[in-house]
Amino acid sequence: MNSITKVCKISTTNSNSNTNSNSNTNSKTLPEEQISYASKYYHTYQQCSNIINLINNNIDTKNKLYKLLEKCFRDNTIIFGKFTQFYTHIYNIIQIIITNSNNDNDIHLIYSVVKDIINKYDINIINNLINKIINDSQNKLCELQKLYTEISKNIIINTYYENKKILLKFIEIINKFNITDICNSTFNPIYIESIQLYTLVYKYIKSSILDNIYFINTNTSYKNTILDILKESRLLLHDIKHLIDLFVNTSSLFEPEIDLYIKNIKKISEESKSNL
Repeated sequence: MNSITKVCKISTTNSNSNTNSNSNTNSKTLPEEQISYASKYYHTYQQCSNIINLINNNIDTKNKLYKLLEKCFRDNTIIFGKFTQFYTHIYNIIQIIITNSNNDNDIHLIYSVVKDIINKYDINIINNLINKIINDSQNKLCELQKLYTEISKNIIINTYYENKKILLKFIEIINKFNITDICNSTFNPIYIESIQLYTLVYKYIKSSILDNIYFINTNTSYKNTILDILKESRLLLHDIKHLIDLFVNTSSLFEPEIDLYIKNIKKISEESKSNL
């Protein structure tokens, strides 16, 4: 995953350095109507610089969102790793049973259930989404911030309403950070199916292995191995449930941070309007 270290801190030049060029070219470049109503409809250089400063002040909130995405990326990988361990344990149990049992139908049914669950879920769905959000947002947010820097170099720049459209693009981009729904809906279905699978295997082992039904080999060593693996599987499910709860809690933090960012952008828009 790309490291989230890029921060587009915008630097603004001194407004005084533009004063002379403003006065020299004003009459040459502006239609009469724009000269008469410039202060009402257009941002001046200083007004635009104020907007840029306010945008820069929003960087802390943006960085918190990036850190949340990074945490979800790591946690998603860890949880899927735990699921992989769980299903590896179940697969190992199946292999031992196949080697020592003559009841092919039941164990192959369990194997089919395992295969269906593994094939159903994509470990990369969340991480691919997070990578896309990071890459797209970094580029687009930096482009918007650079655009304001370029705008601020002009004598008379975009109207308030044109600039407001640019500010609304910040909101559009930052809203895409909200991955709460997909985070909340990804793991619980897998966990529920894993519990059901564990129950199925446990019942099979209880009714077959412990009573020596269907088994060719009467040696108890493989039974102990199966029971040990089954115990480790149960502990993994406990760990997975805890990790899922933490993951969901992290994902719930996106909305308040996004709301704060949007609130700040709207504040920027209103404050720039009041200066017109």
